[in-house]
Amino acid sequence: MQNAYQTINEEGLIVSFTSQAKDLRAIEAVNNLGISTVILNSNDSKLINEIHQKNPDSVIGISCLKHEETFDYTNHHADFVLLPCWDLTNASAYLFNGIRVIPYCETENDVERLKDNYSTFMINFNTGIEQKYPNHFFIINTVSDSDIKETGYLTNVLAYVVHDNMCLMDNCRSIRRAIRALLDVSLAHVGLNSESEQDADEMTTAFSKLFIQEREETFVSYFGSEYSEVMKPENKRGIHGHIGVAVNNVPRAMHYYEAMGYHFNPDSVQVDEFGNMTLIYMIEQIGGFALHLYRK
Repeated sequence: MQNAYQTINEEGLIVSFTSQAKDLRAIEAVNNLGISTVILNSNDSKLINEIHQKNPDSVIGISCLKHEETFDYTNHHADFVLLPCWDLTNASAYLFNGIRVIPYCETENDVERLKDNYSTFMINFNTGIEQKYPNHFFIINTVSDSDIKETGYLTNVLAYVVHDNMCLMDNCRSIRRAIRALLDVSLAHVGLNSESEQDADEMTTAFSKLFIQEREETFVSYFGSEYSEVMKPENKRGIHGHIGVAVNNVPRAMHYYEAMGYHFNPDSVQVDEFGNMTLIYMIEQIGGFALHLYRK
């Protein structure tokens, strides 16, 4: 289960299907967006086994939050089960069969009562409980895109739950929005190639005037503004230049973009003084522009 929790944390999002999944197409659509963890309100052991066969890396959770709801752990291969904190009667049986139990808590008192026996909880957003228990881990339920963006820095939040019962009909719209919020994706800047030092100087000066900002020089380029980078002649990228895509977590962003078919050049990696990745170029180009992820 440790590997499953690592997957959950690396991705940061879980999709909960609020009604029983009828087939694998919706789950496959979620997997294609880079999300391996789903929560099912289903006692269909055949479905769970089919999900694992289709995607061996899937992490399957079963929701048993309704009154007296259970599932037959002997015929299932679920990775974890969500139980209401006020009824943990079957918890020992699930744990004995290798299924991690995550209590769903509504109040701080619930967490306080169970903190010595459990390390991970599910809570609703806006309780502030997760900040009061920095040594425990939390999965945040029922959040909006803005909530994800504002609280994504909390290190003890394993993931946020996205409720999406219409994955195919709405083209996974809500999931895509959640991924953008989780990564805080935005356009960092546009980089243009120069043919000579004079060419670079003229373009940088023009951008500086356009955006009414001071010029800045880096080891490989000049910035006429925060939005415009002019590459020095010996440091060209792309046919026409490059586009910088700003994210808050480069390794996590790589995971999602790789799931969507992008590839990365390991020779382009830049790190900070702590060894954390700050920049990496994609192999693919769009319209003659190279692409790189950049940590905000």
